[in-house]
Amino acid sequence: MKVLTQRLFWSAYFKIYDALCEIRPYQQSIQRGVSLLKIRPGGRYLDLACGTGNSTRALKRSEVEVVGLDSSRDGLNIARDRFPGLRFIFGDFNRSLPFADCTFNGVFAHNALYLAKDPLRTLAEVHRILKPGGILVMSNPKAGASPLIILEEHLKTRYQDFCSSSQSAARIVPEAAEKFGVFLAFLPFQIALKYKGGGAANFWDREQWQNLIDQLSRSGKKFSLLAVEPAYAGQNLTFALQKE
Repeated sequence: MKVLTQRLFWSAYFKIYDALCEIRPYQQSIQRGVSLLKIRPGGRYLDLACGTGNSTRALKRSEVEVVGLDSSRDGLNIARDRFPGLRFIFGDFNRSLPFADCTFNGVFAHNALYLAKDPLRTLAEVHRILKPGGILVMSNPKAGASPLIILEEHLKTRYQDFCSSSQSAARIVPEAAEKFGVFLAFLPFQIALKYKGGGAANFWDREQWQNLIDQLSRSGKKFSLLAVEPAYAGQNLTFALQKE
């Protein structure tokens, strides 16, 4: 029953989340995360917990191998339909990842690892599958993250777009109504995730993630910190880590 409930939860979640992927702060967060990965030709890259494939598509370059992995078959079905040229496979980051040691040059985990049941174990698995010098970029909601701030940032940016073009700034009104409806529909999922209704949720600040990274390093699985930045209208923290 628990497995069925979680599957229904994620199936409904992805239908709403896909609409959120169209907002400007989300797109900016994806773009910045991809740039921090320093993708190079001939490399292999994993989109961990890829959902419906938006972040996987953002990773794709010529002469680059990209794999999207997710534990939701509903999300994977959507991803495969939308991006038939990309490779998507089933896998659960709460278990051993289905890859050999030192497989990837980079791992992207956008709005993903905060859902890990045992983040330390999941980070250790990511470390294992990264090549030496490989980069992990993870972006997670911070403590006290608010979807309404993300909506406000999107509308502010879109208003500026309208004002700087020949379009009427009044067009922001129907867009605001539409996006408010999306965020209102997403709010129950946000609350459920915050209180672990979707399985687990770690809305952490920088110190909590840093303590976990330090703990992992003490076990011999070392990451160097390349960057820590606010993202997603300041409601996420993005870490760029390099395997030593």
